[in-house]
Amino acid sequence: MLALGLFVSVAPWGFFAPLAVLLLFGRPRTAREWLWIGIAAIWTASLWLESGGTLLYYAVNAWGALLAGVFGIVALGRERSATPPSWIATAVAGVVFVLLLHAFGYDLGAIQFDATRMLSQAQGDMRALAQQLFGSAPVADPGAPAAVAALTPAMFTVLGALGLDLAWRWYHRIAAAPLGTPPRPFAEFRFSDHLVWVLVAAFGAVLVQSAGFLGDSVGPANILLVMAVLYAARGLAVLWPAVRRLPVFTRLLLAVMAVVLLLFTAAGLFGIGLADTWVDFRRRKAAALGG
Repeated sequence: MLALGLFVSVAPWGFFAPLAVLLLFGRPRTAREWLWIGIAAIWTASLWLESGGTLLYYAVNAWGALLAGVFGIVALGRERSATPPSWIATAVAGVVFVLLLHAFGYDLGAIQFDATRMLSQAQGDMRALAQQLFGSAPVADPGAPAAVAALTPAMFTVLGALGLDLAWRWYHRIAAAPLGTPPRPFAEFRFSDHLVWVLVAAFGAVLVQSAGFLGDSVGPANILLVMAVLYAARGLAVLWPAVRRLPVFTRLLLAVMAVVLLLFTAAGLFGIGLADTWVDFRRRKAAALGG
């Protein structure tokens, strides 16, 4: 419930539309299923009807709708595999989304420009609020909005995959007779070890760019961020069985500390997830317990 509440407050488009599609594809039979379909439909419609008026706003809604449709096909038609269906659907939807943008005469650069403008406005609003409350405002970095906006594709990808995973887990909680393979426990989260070469290539490309080569393409940085999140999630999955055994209050305290020390937490989880590629902590633990 806590994870759902936090995610919906940030990216509701990534949860309600996929959940509604899954429930409808599964032929709802109970009042509970129809109730959730109604909630998801109303929430999704409110997001679509909200007066956005910006390319970023329409891109977010289109991305959410595309994710929901692709995920319904992928999740309900696949057998269990090591790679979660949420990431497979996100990858497929990402390719289709880029092709559709080009077909309609847009590109990711236009969305990035719109995101930069909105972030610059938000930065100005926050400085003005700080000035009113405290009598002074922190010095703003004029390049920060553009730097953050450059990572828009990666943020779309990560939020989309997380939303699909949440929708898949809640679908199996809500549906009376859910279709498809039940989601794996988070503690089993893993992906192909060969993806480490994507991480290495992206990191190398970012280093080459910092030396003045490869132009100003934002592709390497976005790929690097997505891979970093994947490995951090894998690191958390390695630690998850130990975390779950802690008292609830201790877990909440750790969660707050993790947010406060986000950079250090993320770096530590990334390191554990990357090491798991070669060490396979969970297999070693299972072998030790079995022995």
